[in-house]
Amino acid sequence: MKLKNIISQEISSPLSSTTGISSDEQSEKTQVPIEDLINDHSNNTVFYRKHFGRLIAFIAKWYKQFMAQIRAEGSELRKSVTSDDVLILKRARLLFHLCSILPPLTYYFSRGYLAVDRPPKFPATISFTIRKGLPKKIQTILWAGGWALMYRLIHRRTKHASQHFYSSLLRRYTLQMIGTGVCTIELFPLGKSDTADIFHFMGAAKYMLDHIILMDVLKMKPLYRKMFFWSFGMLVLNCGVVRSIEVLAGIAKESDTS
Repeated sequence: MKLKNIISQEISSPLSSTTGISSDEQSEKTQVPIEDLINDHSNNTVFYRKHFGRLIAFIAKWYKQFMAQIRAEGSELRKSVTSDDVLILKRARLLFHLCSILPPLTYYFSRGYLAVDRPPKFPATISFTIRKGLPKKIQTILWAGGWALMYRLIHRRTKHASQHFYSSLLRRYTLQMIGTGVCTIELFPLGKSDTADIFHFMGAAKYMLDHIILMDVLKMKPLYRKMFFWSFGMLVLNCGVVRSIEVLAGIAKESDTS
């Protein structure tokens, strides 16, 4: 050990004596600048891969637990449904179907002071036709009525889960879905502003995707699920096609029309 210390002193002392630099100063000079460490792409790649992997694993675990619980509540809901409940579901379905029929008809065939646009825009999305005026009022009444029936049934049939109002995951999921629809249509109608349009499109996409889990809860037939995905895909595709037609025809896009 003594021989090791003597050798190390002999090696370090000439360097410090000749250069006049202490060992602390030497270590500082040999350290890599923090900017170089931050900008080291190889380290960044490893860092992001590690944390991204953890994030994906966390989301997958959370989603698995979420679906297990909501499917269990959905199973209990379906087991407890009565003939009266089926009638309520049919009424809610009718109101939701009318949401896609009556507002557009009102938009295109209203005349005089009831007309929303003169002339009406064609083709147009449902979001555009219900952004204001009589079509929006009809849409709000039908949509709210449908969800009132739907949520009343879900709340009543999941009441046994716990006495606490927010204990049922299915109740909370239904409420957030309703909240998404209210924010999308009432707070951020299409054409209000550029920022509102962004929130509108995000809300509309989320509201439609929320139906995927709801279809699972209600155990809808595969045919209806396939038709939903087909219609959703066609909507996304046609939005791009419509925009191309608007550019060629010199027509303002929907979000530019108040």
